[in-house]
Amino acid sequence: NNQIYKELWSGNMGRRIQHFLFTLLFIYILASIPLIFKISNGHIEINISNVLNQSIILFSNILKGDISILETQMNTKIIEPAGFTFILLVSSMFISLVFSLLFGLFLQKVIFVKWLINSMKLLAKIPDFVIILVAMLAAVNFYKFSGYRIITINNSGSAINLWFPILILSITPTVYMIKNIDSRYHQIASEDYIKTAISKGLSVNYINLHHVYKNIKPYLLTDLSKALSLSLVSLFIIEYLLNVSGLTKHIFMSDYSLELGIVNFSVLILIAILCYLILRLILFFFEKGFIHE
Repeated sequence: NNQIYKELWSGNMGRRIQHFLFTLLFIYILASIPLIFKISNGHIEINISNVLNQSIILFSNILKGDISILETQMNTKIIEPAGFTFILLVSSMFISLVFSLLFGLFLQKVIFVKWLINSMKLLAKIPDFVIILVAMLAAVNFYKFSGYRIITINNSGSAINLWFPILILSITPTVYMIKNIDSRYHQIASEDYIKTAISKGLSVNYINLHHVYKNIKPYLLTDLSKALSLSLVSLFIIEYLLNVSGLTKHIFMSDYSLELGIVNFSVLILIAILCYLILRLILFFFEKGFIHE
């Protein structure tokens, strides 16, 4: 029996169970952090007892089969903010994917693109929060100069127009992906089969689509998941600073609780997974339309 259990645990089913348990633990830890660390009078205070008390109440209710408190948090505080976060994440990652493929792969021979890629490599060395703050200062100065308001806040204190947060959120993943695609483009372009295709008189677009892209794609998918992780980190800063009523703003509210955090981070992970699947679907239709004639 022990041998059977070991084989099951080390097999595909066992690994899936391990990943699921690790994800639950990861969500619980993330949800607990805002309760452990509190800022009071300019000092950071650590309060573990608050987390323990809320954990005991939450898990005792779950063991009794009572998940009404989680359902209440979902219905009253999660659904609408989740919509804003979903729009921000999917839109920014779509922009990142399109621009990284255009400038990192298909427009490599254009002179201004080479200058743009070199600029992106410099931006990649700057921390994310610095880029976000500079962009916000630029928006404020633009309003002072032109009178056109890029960031608009309504009476409830939330951002009305989402295009500016989407644009700012797309910067970090775009810089990351363009830099990596450009690096792999030059690596693949030096291969013998690319030189053979050029000697046969094939067009640059055909070579990029049917040879370079196909070899870059495995790296692109890996970079896509990493870029999505970078966007999730930036999402916390952008939703807070630009007053977007998304999921991450709950972390900074006074009524934050453990059950709210667990539901909040669970939905955020589901949104990230859905976003990745949508991007994969976009690539699938792109390949069907332009590569597999």
